[in-house]
Amino acid sequence: MNRTKGILLALAITIALAGTIVSAEARMAPQGVQYDRQAIVNEAYYAVTGSQYYCPYVGSGYNDNLIGYYNYLLSDVGAYWHTREGQWRIRYPDWAVSSNNDNNLRQMLLSGNLPSYGLAEGMGRGGQCKYFANLVLYRAEVEGADPMTTYTGLQSQSRSSAYAKPGDVLFKQNYHTAIVVRVLEGDPNAGTVTAVQVVDSNWVIREDDEIIGIHNYYGSQLAEYRVWTGVPYYNY
Repeated sequence: MNRTKGILLALAITIALAGTIVSAEARMAPQGVQYDRQAIVNEAYYAVTGSQYYCPYVGSGYNDNLIGYYNYLLSDVGAYWHTREGQWRIRYPDWAVSSNNDNNLRQMLLSGNLPSYGLAEGMGRGGQCKYFANLVLYRAEVEGADPMTTYTGLQSQSRSSAYAKPGDVLFKQNYHTAIVVRVLEGDPNAGTVTAVQVVDSNWVIREDDEIIGIHNYYGSQLAEYRVWTGVPYYNY
């Protein structure tokens, strides 16, 4: 089978699957609460484990991490296409696809070949970091943040990571984006946070493998990041 036929077949499979998969919804928010931070945290954990409320613990070392073995992209095909198209229009192609010049990887994602792209040696893939963060917010039904703005836009509405809370979007300009799921050290209300746990894509294992995982940021490394305040739920 040549590459074109393979891509068309994968696209047909993905479209067929879309008819059986529930579209994006805030299924992890408490009833009646739309902008709940816990819904975002639960969605981020779900991206790693495929379990709605499973909250794995990551150790205290700099190199500790937990890798997902769940095809998060395939679990909601409609959300994948929506977010991919939104990010494509804003900044093609860096927000959605690999930046490591791997054309095969790029084509698998762009064509919607999620059965093949979504798992790398059994490990869940989420695309580039900002695409993944946008996808998590969209699937948690956060309004007013889709598509996610540029790094310049994030920087213009931000504050120190010392105030990071679970559910926040954490970013380092022109470098990386992650979702905060737990404060490990410090008080966000006092602006003394020095360690957090995050869920992100394209950080753990090897850069540009686009693997979803959980890991920690500490001290000076965390201080290089900022919290995006331009989301509707920020003050909740």
